[in-house]
Order: sequence, then structure tokens, then C-alpha cells
Amino acid sequence: MSLALLYFVKAPQPGQVKSRLARSIGIEAATALYDWSGRETCDRLRTWLTPHRARGLSPLSTEPGATDSGATDSGATEIGATTLGPADLWVFYSPAEAADDVATWLAWADRDRLIPQHSGDLGDRLAAAFDLAWQRGYDRAIVLGSDSPDLPLDRLDRAAQSQADAAIVPTADGGYCLLAWQRSAYTDAAFRAMPWSTSVVAEQTIAAITDAGRSIDVLEPWFDLDELADLRAWLVRDPSPQERSRRRAIVCLLYTSPSPRDRTRS
Repeated sequence: MSLALLYFVKAPQPGQVKSRLARSIGIEAATALYDWSGRETCDRLRTWLTPHRARGLSPLSTEPGATDSGATDSGATEIGATTLGPADLWVFYSPAEAADDVATWLAWADRDRLIPQHSGDLGDRLAAAFDLAWQRGYDRAIVLGSDSPDLPLDRLDRAAQSQADAAIVPTADGGYCLLAWQRSAYTDAAFRAMPWSTSVVAEQTIAAITDAGRSIDVLEPWFDLDELADLRAWLVRDPSPQERSRRRAIVCLLYTSPSPRDRTRS
């Protein structure tokens, strides 16, 4: 089963990203946080796609030290009834004129999979991304954004191997940070007339999918980095002292680093 990861980002331009967080920590710091979050998420997705991760995991494993006993002769990995075959990462960016900046920011060399987001509201843009995945022949597609840089990879594993028509990871603020579809069951009803940027997006998306007669796996919720409270929670969420220290260092650097715009154009 082939898989496309559809990664949605905005170019990290001051005043254009993290507007709610910027009201608390300032535009430059909020932009720097988005700059880091976007790169961190992209790197984690690349790692997830690597057939054999550096820490010894197969693409659909969730436990350190797991073996690759599910590997097939073709290099795919089988978990239960699901085989993960070819898997690719696609970047959908905005604004349309920011291709060079985004490619530099994400160290992205494959211009064929660097796509400007479609016009219209978020629903139109998401639907267009899924349509492209189906046109390119993928069996399953998963869309993610850059606002949940510490999304546990087991959520991605479970979405990739779900036997339901769709899978979703809601966020604590009522939105969602991941939505997966199988091509055979896809409907754009999940994107029509949605009250985007409200606390009922996930609820109404789930309802639209079930009303269309499709099944959906609702996975454990996760968190966005949209408000000051989210940032504070993120700083202490990981149980590892090393990771908590790394996150504090990142936040400290936000106030001393050059602006993302200067960095991408240097």
C-alpha cells in the first residue's frame, strides 16, 4: 500500500505566522518558533519515512528495539493486515511566490514534490492536496501541519495502518493535527463548509465523515503550539530531562537568533 504524507506549511515570514502567540511573545520570537517547528516537523517526518530508523525501528513500529521481522521481499513492512509500501513526503506551501524560501528553509531539494497550496479556504486547499495524491496513484494519504512538532510518531504509525476509511488526531483546542484517508473511501465532505479555526472543527469533521457513511479511527488527541499556554505546556510535556532541557534552550534561542527571513535569504 503506497502512502503520501502531505505536509502543510507557510513560509516563516514575520507577521504571517503564529499571530495568536505573537501577541504574547512578540512577532519575531513567534516567527522564530514557527521557523524551528516547521523544520523540526519536516525532519521527523523524513525520519519516520526512513525504512530503518537510526534507533532501530521499522516504519510502522512503535517500540524501541523492535525487529524488522515484518519486512517483505520488496522492502515494504507489514503490520497485521497492512503493508506499507512506497511512501513519499510532499510539501504544500504558501504563499505561492515563496518556493525558494521554503526550499531553503526545509533543506528541500525535490522541487517536484514542493507544491503551492491551492487557492480558497483551508478546506479547498486540503481537498486539492488529497486529489493530487490520488492522481499520483497513492493508496493512502495523511495530511499534517507544522503546529505539533512533538506529535508522537505512534499516531502516525496508527494512522498509516488503520483499517478504517479515515483516521484523525484531534487537538486539545478542538481542531486536528492529522487526517488520513484511504483512496477507496475518500470523500471531500470532510472539508466542505467547515468552521475553520474554531473549537468544533474536529467534531464536525468526524460527523461529516460518519454522515457520509465512512468509518473513522479517532486517535488520542494531541496539542498545537498556538497560545502562550501551549508553549508553556510544551516545555515540560516530555518526560525526558534531556528533551525538556533542549526545549528550554530552543526557547532561549528564539530571542537571540536572526529573523527567519534573514536566515532563508542569507
